[in-house]
Amino acid sequence: MYYPEKRHRPPFLKEGVDYKKIHELFQKIVDAGDNMQSILIVKNGYLAVEEYFPPYHREYLHAMNSNTKAVVSALVGIAIEEESLKVDQKVLDFFPDSETSNICDWKQSITIFDLLTLRSGLSWGGGEIDDVEFVLEMAKTKKWAEYCLNRPMKYEPGTHFDSISACPQILAAILTKVTGKNLHEYAREKLFDPIGISNTVWWESPSGENGGNQGLFMKPIDRAKFGLLYLRNGLWEGKQIIPSDWIEKSKTAFCKTEPKQQEAFLAESGYMWYIDADFPVRSYNINGIHGNFIYIIDELDLVVVTTAHLPRSAENLGNQHRNQIHLYMKKYIIPACSTDVQSDSCMLEAIRNLTKPTTYTSFNLPDIAQRISGKTYYFSVNYCFFEDIYFLYHISSLKLNFGNQDCEAEVQFVSGDSISFTVGLNGDYKTVSIKTYLGNMPISAKGEWKNNVFTIVYNTWWGNKNHIIIRPNRKADIINCKARVEFFFEGKVAGT
Repeated sequence: MYYPEKRHRPPFLKEGVDYKKIHELFQKIVDAGDNMQSILIVKNGYLAVEEYFPPYHREYLHAMNSNTKAVVSALVGIAIEEESLKVDQKVLDFFPDSETSNICDWKQSITIFDLLTLRSGLSWGGGEIDDVEFVLEMAKTKKWAEYCLNRPMKYEPGTHFDSISACPQILAAILTKVTGKNLHEYAREKLFDPIGISNTVWWESPSGENGGNQGLFMKPIDRAKFGLLYLRNGLWEGKQIIPSDWIEKSKTAFCKTEPKQQEAFLAESGYMWYIDADFPVRSYNINGIHGNFIYIIDELDLVVVTTAHLPRSAENLGNQHRNQIHLYMKKYIIPACSTDVQSDSCMLEAIRNLTKPTTYTSFNLPDIAQRISGKTYYFSVNYCFFEDIYFLYHISSLKLNFGNQDCEAEVQFVSGDSISFTVGLNGDYKTVSIKTYLGNMPISAKGEWKNNVFTIVYNTWWGNKNHIIIRPNRKADIINCKARVEFFFEGKVAGT
């Protein structure tokens, strides 16, 4: 069996992947300008496709978003196998010293099983947009699990499915209590290290709780390993990492999902995994916001990993990105992997050409670039320069230093924090590591001058793609800026 650890792959896969069909998919993505970041396909144990869209590459850590829940589920299965806990145990029994509010018979009856099947009954708003808002509120507290447990009850446990972040967050805290270890430490020992996953970042609360709902960063190639582990029923190189019966329960439909998820073809739920509807073959997946998926199809011996930052809207409560990835799977990837055609390595090369950045060897900076270079511009309207899933970063000043091949950007935030990053000027992104609350994380940026207007496109560690359009005046003492859709703001040199 081939594990997706090395770049090498056979020039022809005997099992067959129709690369012409995959090429059609990549051409569609490029033509549409979709903010896909990577697509990996493991077919019959072989790494058939591993492609990244600029600025991403194999070593780039990606936010797993709600894929984190599947890792928590796997760790619960391992802890149960070790007899550290049981699925029928009452949740509040693990928090005897906690001053939990809104206590009632329903809350006292919540079990581990209810959390695993996302049927806790806790009130957490309705829909994905509300879930994000509650997560932001939770992030401001010191003890995240307690925040979740203090929520009032909405339903009797076990009666209503609700994909809320509270369930995996409480499970994460319980795992820490029963194992006596930080969840990240436990994951490294029992799951990551045994299958060769070595580079991960996992956000912690002030009290040391890891995010159970999200906050885990991992390379896409390592997500493929995790998916392959599930495809192989928890077995890795002859060693049982996750109990096989736990894998089976994870993909067993315990309940119907909420209507909005059913619209996105996620009809049923197991232990934090979804069973797909509308596919010609049975599939199950774990999905994260903006198009971060791990698909597993036993019948095709197939694992598919996607990372992306596709749009979502209040109108469809975030399902736009799910529908997009679903379309890719149904129309392109599943048909391409359901064929006996001999794989064509020439077509694979054509796919790789589509993901190469378009660069140019020479360019001329306009005179205005040198006139604004080195000046610090201060903003009276503190626009949100970028955001991650938990925090907003409002800009207070900006300085650009132009060189021959790139530009150094220095951004000061209202909070007093600051970052410096490099902007590529030859059409390709420049990636640097900056210090964040998660540790050192990547930020990539490229810029282009056109008609004396400078546009910077930048991607942060959470995968979100941002841009800022800068139009200096003739004196170069004021810059008029535009970001996102119709947000205008102005920066001035001190004293102007």
